[in-house]
Amino acid sequence: MGTDVIEAYRWGDIERTLAFTDTAGDPLDFTGHTISAHDVPRFLDGLITLSFSDAAGGVVRLFIEGTAGIPLGAYQFRIQILDPDGLSVGADSDGFPPIRVTVV
Repeated sequence: MGTDVIEAYRWGDIERTLAFTDTAGDPLDFTGHTISAHDVPRFLDGLITLSFSDAAGGVVRLFIEGTAGIPLGAYQFRIQILDPDGLSVGADSDGFPPIRVTVV
């Protein structure tokens, strides 16, 4: 997963598929893992849904519902994935690079 910026237009929903791979480019296996968003800006709080669309293939579905009330601007949040033992998965203790969303 890179750190590209997701551009969103006000008044619409945002839906993206994110693919997580290791340094060799192989998909990460998230079978039995849990996923959540954290460090979420208040304008996005309660609007973000994350789910595994293909856990074994490292594929995550990101959905942000209804950007109508979100002021124009740039926002970011982090995805946290926990393994079945509750340990954080990712590059460091903060997990993966932040997701950046620009509302235009």
